[in-house]
Amino acid sequence: MFWYLKKNWNDPVPGIDDVRLHYVWSPRGSAPDWERYGQVRSLNTYAERVEGKGRVSPHEGRGETRVVRALPPGMREKIIKIPPGLSNGEFGLHDATFLLHHYFEIKQNGSTFYSQTFTEEIVSWEVEYLDWTGSILAVCAHWAIDDMDTLAYTPTEDPRFIEWYGNDNAFRSIKVYDCQDLLWWAKGKWSMLQPMSLPRVFKTRLWAPCGSRIIQGWHVVHAYRSPEMWPLNDSDEIYEGYVTYKAGER
Repeated sequence: MFWYLKKNWNDPVPGIDDVRLHYVWSPRGSAPDWERYGQVRSLNTYAERVEGKGRVSPHEGRGETRVVRALPPGMREKIIKIPPGLSNGEFGLHDATFLLHHYFEIKQNGSTFYSQTFTEEIVSWEVEYLDWTGSILAVCAHWAIDDMDTLAYTPTEDPRFIEWYGNDNAFRSIKVYDCQDLLWWAKGKWSMLQPMSLPRVFKTRLWAPCGSRIIQGWHVVHAYRSPEMWPLNDSDEIYEGYVTYKAGER
């Protein structure tokens, strides 16, 4: 699943016209391929908040984005979208951990300057949610890096679902965001979960720069009522279990 990371810049002197962020990822031990995978974004003079919706397509947008506040003079930032590792090579990544490289291009009075290139180690870890009641239909990790401006919803799955029904099954949790008939999806998913003994273990994987602050909780959809009384409503959804910790310590 894609995730989001904020990059900041402070103008060292007045009169800077524009600052662009260049970034790329690479496997550990490999040189970055700037030509094939390199990305360029202009930094904003305002702060924005992104709330991703768990999609997996490389062509999707960044989720819901809105401006939340002005930044002090000379401060700039940009929230960027990063692919996960273990992507079967689609983004040049094959392992759970990888490297993120970036540098800044500064425009001032018709001249262009460049910062040094920074490299961060991206670590990955697994999180899980236990369902002892059998009432849960779906769970997403609801999480952000450093602050709540980079929120992502990352769907989970009980590993048995993939073992029994296949990795590309239409009722995988990651498929719900592209489904046009959510009631059909919910009823189908519910029936396929029923044979699984308790506890059901909903798992997923998260990524972040090593040592960064993680804010993580859960978005949980319960099915307290029988399918005959569906569709579900907002009262069946809860957000819970928020904790903070450092990436790489779990």
